[in-house]
Amino acid sequence: MTQAPTRRLTLPFTTWFGTAGRVTAGADGWHVAEVGRLRLPHPGLVNMILRAGPPEETLRLVVLHERGHFETAPAAALHLFWILGAALRSPAEPHPCRVLPPLRGFPRAVALAVSHHAAWEALAEAWVVRHEGRSYARGSTARQTFFWTVTLAMAFATFFLRRPGGDRPRWNSQRPPEQLPPTREAPR
Repeated sequence: MTQAPTRRLTLPFTTWFGTAGRVTAGADGWHVAEVGRLRLPHPGLVNMILRAGPPEETLRLVVLHERGHFETAPAAALHLFWILGAALRSPAEPHPCRVLPPLRGFPRAVALAVSHHAAWEALAEAWVVRHEGRSYARGSTARQTFFWTVTLAMAFATFFLRRPGGDRPRWNSQRPPEQLPPTREAPR
């Protein structure tokens, strides 16, 4: 890691699956993530919520979080394919818990996108926790508690939005026994 005089921190790295990348974070809250010729400048909204403390330590945790996105990209891609596959196969129906209204069309797509992004943010920060070990726990703050609570709640919303009904058994089925699917007898 090298630090420039303009309070920027750059971290070149290679992921566990062989992709070379580089992350630059500045004290102004903007990051640049690079893979090959692809450059993605973006604001660090999650890091603005999550990070507080000395600027050097904050920048170090920011670049580690951004590297965490690269390191967890395969898991995030699997999560995305999982929710897209299930969402495209089944129509939105009322969820069996009857708390959430059925979402269709654009609102459902936005809710799934937000849920996926929250899951990837949680994965990236979990990578930072694993990388930092006990030193991460020493910096535990109300901001981190807020981040983990909100992010995991949004990430687990995937289970309510992904396939809200369909042909699978429902948690609290109110159907009378004659409407339940027939059961097979065990072979003798």
